[in-house]
Amino acid sequence: MTSPKLYDFPESGNSYKVRLLINLLNLPVDIEKMDALAGACRTEDFKKKNVDQRLPLLELPDGTRIAESNAILHYLARGSDLASDDPVDEAQILRWMFFEQNQIESKVAEVRFIYHYVPIEKQNKPFLEELANRANRALQVMDDHLEKNDFFACNRFTIADIALYAYTHVAGEAGFELSHFPNIQTWIKRVEERERFIPFTER
Repeated sequence: MTSPKLYDFPESGNSYKVRLLINLLNLPVDIEKMDALAGACRTEDFKKKNVDQRLPLLELPDGTRIAESNAILHYLARGSDLASDDPVDEAQILRWMFFEQNQIESKVAEVRFIYHYVPIEKQNKPFLEELANRANRALQVMDDHLEKNDFFACNRFTIADIALYAYTHVAGEAGFELSHFPNIQTWIKRVEERERFIPFTER
């Protein structure tokens, strides 16, 4: 293997983040699609690659493997203008990437998953409602930040924006009204205007 390989689940926003970065930076990365819903990453062979048995996973030519979407973004973006070598700027980028995993991926994405893949009769309505309330609060935090900022960190487009964009732009699929968050809507358009941008549906 001469190029890194991305083990990718096309339906996943976490995998999409990495595909988007790869395309934006025109990186030479091979992509192997896997069907996580069919259990493709739950095999013993894949467990040897990633003990957590989740996607995405980046495998380097020397056999080193990097799991977790935002860790992969951080690795692939190093040295580019989507990251930063400045410690304070890097901390600000990471701050929003941690926020994304703690507040957006764990709430907006969770609600979206339940809506799409859990039968209505098996959905826990009180839990879903509480999750949606917390997700709306997180979206409001983002909208408030964007009232005075075009992007999330360093006054420019970075991997923090890529991380947050992945599940935020499809929040409507989980029943969230993005029209209530006009600054997010404007930011989404800003992200989609980037050269070499690819949509989630391009898999």
